[in-house]
Amino acid sequence: MLTAIALAGALPLSRADGVLTGMLAAFPLYAAAVMWAFAAKSARHAGLGMLGAVVLAGAAAWVAT
Repeated sequence: MLTAIALAGALPLSRADGVLTGMLAAFPLYAAAVMWAFAAKSARHAGLGMLGAVVLAGAAAWVAT
């Protein structure tokens, strides 16, 4: 969801088009995150990777809005 917010705020589109584009772009990212989490060697490795991704997406959403 943070990725969609960041893209919606960063793209030079109308609000509705930005939200739609952000949500459509977020689906492949979520799928990649799920595949990466199941491919991780341990739960700790998966959790730390997801935490890093959330921090980066949150920072991008904060800067974009």
